Amino acid sequence: MAGVDSKEIIKAFVKATVTVLPQVVPQLKFSYGTIKEDAVEFYDPQPEEVAIVILGFLGVSKGRSLLKFDLNLAKFVAASMLMMDPSELENLNSLAQSALGELGNMIVGNAMTTLSQQNINLDFTPPTVIVGKELNLRGFAKPPLVIPLLSDHGRLILGIAVD
Repeated sequence: MAGVDSKEIIKAFVKATVTVLPQVVPQLKFSYGTIKEDAVEFYDPQPEEVAIVILGFLGVSKGRSLLKFDLNLAKFVAASMLMMDPSELENLNSLAQSALGELGNMIVGNAMTTLSQQNINLDFTPPTVIVGKELNLRGFAKPPLVIPLLSDHGRLILGIAVD
């Protein structure tokens, strides 16, 4: 299927994110920041520690969806998924990172279901979870569309890059 509209892919990932997150962490409430194309959010190293979940997709179109969590929000989400108190997570250990990766799987699975109902068939890659400071991501054909989701526990940046 040639000529897949990237807007449909973007809408599917946004819808999946705002649908799955409240199901997984019902006590988490988000408001939206300003939506923009902003490579700086992912290209320029940031001084604060973050967790990034990278979800690739390919097929009739290709690209990446990225979930960039402030560290406190990442701990809160992972702890909720693991049925723990966030204070029990001193750092994002391998179990907490696995929980964030699974959240990524749930989001991409939801997005792929929505797209397949529109006869847009994509495959996805397993999630990659990166935790650290001064992270600098490259390799996007186009700058990702950046959608900030703000909460009391920190911010989540949803980035979607359709090549």
